[in-house]
Amino acid sequence: MRKYILILLCFFIFWNTVTIGYALDKQKFHRTEKKVKKVKDKWLGWDKAGHLLISAFLAGSSYSIYYKSFDNDKKSSIYFASVFTLSLGAGKEISDMKKPKDRFSYKDLVFDVLGISAGILIASQ
Repeated sequence: MRKYILILLCFFIFWNTVTIGYALDKQKFHRTEKKVKKVKDKWLGWDKAGHLLISAFLAGSSYSIYYKSFDNDKKSSIYFASVFTLSLGAGKEISDMKKPKDRFSYKDLVFDVLGISAGILIASQ
């Protein structure tokens, strides 16, 4: 039952992130303020490395704490660490949308997911 609740929570967080991003992008077209130069979002760079490393650290440490300190099974610990870390990454991207020179980056979320996978893989061994 916990598995389904965590999957539903993860889907809910992702869906809200997508719909909020779409709504905010739609609002940008209707603004009459001066135009702000957008920063290019490259696939490789220090920002992406930071997302990967921080997500790996958060996922690995939250997995270890949930698994060892609270005596949970491996499967629920993996779900918890994944949803927890992904929600932090999505929250960071939502807060980036509110900055004038920044925007929501799906590429950052890809590196967050890669970091989550790496962190849980390392911590679960």
